[in-house]
Amino acid sequence: MSKNIKVLNADYFLEYKFFGLLIRFRVITIKTIVIFTTNAFSLINFRGKLIEELVMRSHTVHTIAPDFDAKTRTVLTKLGATTHDCYFDRTGTKIFSDL
Repeated sequence: MSKNIKVLNADYFLEYKFFGLLIRFRVITIKTIVIFTTNAFSLINFRGKLIEELVMRSHTVHTIAPDFDAKTRTVLTKLGATTHDCYFDRTGTKIFSDL
């Protein structure tokens, strides 16, 4: 029995030859992705398709923004992302005051 690892289109496959029969297993790596933004609406408007694709590929997606409203939170939850509130001064320059 021989073993091979192949990368096809950024997907990993383990291939085994067993009595002349080729058996291929797709290796799925689950990652946690965090998307941080200063405007929650931009998560849907500009990153919606990205979030949808990441969730479809079995990744865990967390979104962080200071200004979630009910509609934005609902849409992101339906896409499969987890939303987190983070309060900070969007126009400020003092980093330590936001901690």
